[in-house]
Amino acid sequence: SANHNQITALPDQFAVNSPKLITLNLYNNSLLHFSELYSTVWTELRVLNLSKNKLTQLPANIGEYKSLEVLKASQNTIAILPDSIGNCKHLTTLCIDENSILSLPIELEKNQRLRTLNVSKNGLTRIDGNLLKALGSSGLVNLYCYKNKISSLPPSIGHIGTLQILSISNNKLTKLPDEIGGLENLLELYVGGKNNGTF
Repeated sequence: SANHNQITALPDQFAVNSPKLITLNLYNNSLLHFSELYSTVWTELRVLNLSKNKLTQLPANIGEYKSLEVLKASQNTIAILPDSIGNCKHLTTLCIDENSILSLPIELEKNQRLRTLNVSKNGLTRIDGNLLKALGSSGLVNLYCYKNKISSLPPSIGHIGTLQILSISNNKLTKLPDEIGGLENLLELYVGGKNNGTF
């Protein structure tokens, strides 16, 4: 853990000399880049927290972290989520809120163990219906997508029968699809906000 510092980069030798690293927490630093080299060394990494840095992108080979379970990259200026994220087969938690992401790669449907997805405070205008259906069949539990520019939810939202928390506040919604009634395990629903229309 190296939280709350002003680190701008990690020395490559650190990665080379610590191949058995399981958890790396770099929250609230000044990282400008996260090298693709690390994935070839940290094959056992399970938790990676890169939130609140100055990253403009995630490494294109992020999918090489085969053991990764938790990835947090909130509060950066990341514009694109690499397609290779779908190769993180053990990923259970993905937090990429407060970035500049405009769309989600369909490859996320490969993350069959994903339980929590937080894409809030980005620039999303829609969430792909096929992606939602795939996440539903894999057992998604928490979906946070508040403060985006989403104008409608696809009917497939109702396929996420395992969903317990759905937060879609502060978007551009004017109605909810009838299929939302299929969320039989839903415990918390957040829809309010000044940007949503009148239902």
